[in-house]
Amino acid sequence: NLNGGIRTVTVNNGTTGVRTTTVGGIISNGGLAVLATGTGAAKTSLILTGANAYADGSTVNANATLATSTTGTFGTGDVTVADTGKLTLGNATSFFDSAKLTFASTSTASSISLNFTGTDTLGAVYDSISSTYLASGTYTASQLNSYFSSSVFTGTGSLMVAAIPESSTCAAIFGALALGAVVIARRRRA
Repeated sequence: NLNGGIRTVTVNNGTTGVRTTTVGGIISNGGLAVLATGTGAAKTSLILTGANAYADGSTVNANATLATSTTGTFGTGDVTVADTGKLTLGNATSFFDSAKLTFASTSTASSISLNFTGTDTLGAVYDSISSTYLASGTYTASQLNSYFSSSVFTGTGSLMVAAIPESSTCAAIFGALALGAVVIARRRRA
């Protein structure tokens, strides 16, 4: 059972090869960390096939791969990919719309694969090496690589970074809504 708390999936695969694990059920709370404990060419691969709802995020460590199938998602939290970790998106709804993807632009070439057709929306893309956020807009893999001066992204899909309002804008919107509610309440009393 992967529900509750931060769940760590660790596969020790010796010194060579790839050990792949598929999670077909739905992970509904907590978070997920994917670790590889093998040495040398050993790799760990975890494939998510469920419409997951865990909120505490996903972390992909060195020599590990986290992937979604054509139906899987990374839950509602942020996704962090360590240097030499890999991430594969198998569909255009892998990320939650407000999730942040953090990666290292010095990571292995083609370590983040947009292996789907269409556009996946997310809240932010952050390069931990240059401390750079991707500007809002829609980007192909080659445009992402150009933006971050890297070769990390590959695949045919696109990522769309939604414009997130500044906190002062959110406060102004909330204040306007609250004022409107007060005006309506006073009119009903009159």
